[in-house]
Amino acid sequence: MEVNYSKSGDIMMIKIAGAIDTASAQQLFKNFPKLLEIPGINHFHLDLSKVSAISSMGISGLLKFYQSVNKLMKEFEIIAISDYLHDQFIDMQLDRIFTIRG
Repeated sequence: MEVNYSKSGDIMMIKIAGAIDTASAQQLFKNFPKLLEIPGINHFHLDLSKVSAISSMGISGLLKFYQSVNKLMKEFEIIAISDYLHDQFIDMQLDRIFTIRG
């Protein structure tokens, strides 16, 4: 799994590529709380268009990160997603929790 972070104005873009399995999910989401501490960031945009698979631990991590962002009255949005993940997220009704575009 590969992760790239980029900041543009008040937006933090998080691009993830590869499979988010249990081990990589733990590593990935360990870093997310630090992102919440960056001053001036009000929007967290995730690009999951290159994610081939996600484990239940990965889903859980996304939900926890969403809750942390939401608690701070900031925006969490998936702006790009692979077709496979999109279908999976819709089946789990995650689109009712956070915005999924793409």
